[in-house]
Amino acid sequence: MPHEYGLTDQMNKRIAAKRDASTEQAALRWIFGILGESLPQDQPFENVLHDGTVLARFMKKIRPDLLPQKINTNNIEASQRENIGNFIQAASKLGLRSYEIFQTNDLYDKKDIPQVTVCLNALGTKLQETNPDLPAFGPPPKRGSISK
Repeated sequence: MPHEYGLTDQMNKRIAAKRDASTEQAALRWIFGILGESLPQDQPFENVLHDGTVLARFMKKIRPDLLPQKINTNNIEASQRENIGNFIQAASKLGLRSYEIFQTNDLYDKKDIPQVTVCLNALGTKLQETNPDLPAFGPPPKRGSISK
């Protein structure tokens, strides 16, 4: 990646400072635990999720009705972005608010990886309400909160 200058460099540094490696690893352990698969070793969080297949398979496991039947497994950029987009749409249908959900570019182009973690935390909280039989991740739901 070429070196960025000025405002772009400042924004990239600010976003990078928001990252929390322990939360990212906890999110991956949660996802792969639910998938019943081994956690990929020695791969950064954003690389594991980059093509959207893990997120799509995860969503399909917890709510198969919210995703298309076929998950794209090819290396075509448009297909990978579609996987991410399908996950985002499913998260929205589950009731995550717009400020909790990341954009496709945040993950695919690595523009805002912390927002991906925010989304997974929010999804974990939502699933504690809607699917309490799943392993918990994220802050517990507020008592007396209204699910949307």
